[in-house]
Amino acid sequence: MSPFQIPSPNDPILRIPIENIRLKAVQNGATLSLNMAMKKLQLKPFITIQQTKVYDMPRYFNSPLLNTAQNVTMVYDTIHPGTPTMYGGAFINYQAISKLNLNLNMYYYGKYTYYSIASSFAGLPPNVGNINVSSKYFLNARVSYRVLKQLETFVSASNLLNQDSFEFAQTDKIRMSVYGGLNFEF
Repeated sequence: MSPFQIPSPNDPILRIPIENIRLKAVQNGATLSLNMAMKKLQLKPFITIQQTKVYDMPRYFNSPLLNTAQNVTMVYDTIHPGTPTMYGGAFINYQAISKLNLNLNMYYYGKYTYYSIASSFAGLPPNVGNINVSSKYFLNARVSYRVLKQLETFVSASNLLNQDSFEFAQTDKIRMSVYGGLNFEF
C-alpha cells in the first residue's frame, strides 16, 4: 500500500487508541536587570525568579503500579521540578587604560530535576529516569590588550571555580579552560 492511500477496514494495520490528557503547564517568572555604565566601568547584574506549575498531572507519571492507559483521569496539581527556580549573575567590564580591558561574567542557577522519557520506553519506573542537576556558580574572565588599532591579544578563562558536573542533563561535564589568542580586524 502506498503511503498516500487511505487504509481500508480490512487492511492488517496496528491500531493504537490515543486519548488527549488535560495536562497544562504554566510558567510564571520575573526578571530584574540593571545596566550601570560609568567612565571606565560597566556593571550589568540580573536575576530571574521563576516557577512552573503543572495542572492535571496524571498520577501514573509517578507510580509504575498504575495503568497508564486507564488512569488518565486520576490527576493532581504540582510544582514542576524541571525548571530552576532562580537564575542570576552579573557582567562586569572594566577599561583600565585605553588599551587594556578586563571582563568578568558570573552566573548562578538553582538545581532542577530532568525527567528522561527514554526510561519509559525501556519499561523502567519513572523515578529511574530522573536526573538531578545540581545548582551551579560559574565565573569566567577575559583580559585583552589592544596592541594596534586592528590587533588585540587576549587571555580568556572559563569556569574558574571548576564546577565540573554537567550543566544540562545528558551533556558533557564542563571543565575549567584557559584560552589565549589574537584578534585581527581588517
